[in-house]
Amino acid sequence: TAIGDVVSQMQDYHFELRSKERIAGRIATVLLAVPKDPFRYSYFFSIDDETGLILKVWLVDEKAHVMERYQFTALNLKPDLTQMSEVSRAVIHKSLPPKSNCVAQQQPENWQLAWVPNGFTFAGEGKPRNNLEMLMFTDGLATFSIFIEPAVDTIPEGVAQRGATLAMMTGLEYSNQLFRITVVGEIPAVTAQRIVQGITHRE
Repeated sequence: TAIGDVVSQMQDYHFELRSKERIAGRIATVLLAVPKDPFRYSYFFSIDDETGLILKVWLVDEKAHVMERYQFTALNLKPDLTQMSEVSRAVIHKSLPPKSNCVAQQQPENWQLAWVPNGFTFAGEGKPRNNLEMLMFTDGLATFSIFIEPAVDTIPEGVAQRGATLAMMTGLEYSNQLFRITVVGEIPAVTAQRIVQGITHRE
């Protein structure tokens, strides 16, 4: 089943089936995913019984506060594509993300991390612009990215958070060059702090 596939791939969460609920006029089963450590958040998924589609997601912190949520309000599984207007097709086309220049590999080419939470794996790296490197990590549910770029001035250290997304900035000096390190992701501050403390340049 769809729920069984999700559970079997996520070894760093406890899973618990909850009640049924109706989302967008469809019957869904609520699945709670609770992390086995303090380095990630909990999730509530409402999964459509018929199709396995995730119709609602709540991201919850350690105090059970909902930090982020989204859900379907309507769902049409058999749309009549011939009735779509040219404007609608143009909007969908423009909404598609651009092709990524990220490269999938076993580990970052130039940088290494002394620590990431159990279950997080390196998902690839890319260069969004000149002199800016981006490293991506995921555990299958949560994700975070590390942005690294040369800097010429003192790096302001700090943390900013909007909803579930956290950004932590710090500085790193290597070979007489100062680098700005920014960790961005749906992870707690304690996780980001341990990550940035263990970033070093690969020799």
